[in-house]
Amino acid sequence: MCRRSARVWIGVLAGWATLLLSAGVEAADKPGLKVTVSTDRVDGLYRCGEEVVFTIEVSDGEERVTTGTVAAVLTLDGRKTLKRETLDPASPTMTVSGTLNEPGFLRCYASISVDGKRGKGLGGAGFEPERIRPTATMPNDFIE
Repeated sequence: MCRRSARVWIGVLAGWATLLLSAGVEAADKPGLKVTVSTDRVDGLYRCGEEVVFTIEVSDGEERVTTGTVAAVLTLDGRKTLKRETLDPASPTMTVSGTLNEPGFLRCYASISVDGKRGKGLGGAGFEPERIRPTATMPNDFIE
């Protein structure tokens, strides 16, 4: 029983680490262009069934980008695509919302290409991560 609990907590901690590393992460393929994705809660934690609203901002240096289109994708734990949206940077705010009805991590990946510059950003929300259970059994010879 102790080994099973350790596996569960290792999975939960790995998921939290992914969430913390991805929440509000900014990335740019070329200097100056960046995409920021953030949740409507500072801690990025939700109960199953609650809605998260991801806000997406695009800038080139100090200036807000208002041309092109932003592709936003919501995924379950980065694997299963749940939703795709195309957003207009000229709108006052760009948001994408979603939820999970089971424990896990909802990720929002946003990307844009404008005038030869590309940018991408990633944000994440945890839905009751303390309730995530292993999806596979540990092989008998794995630990020893």
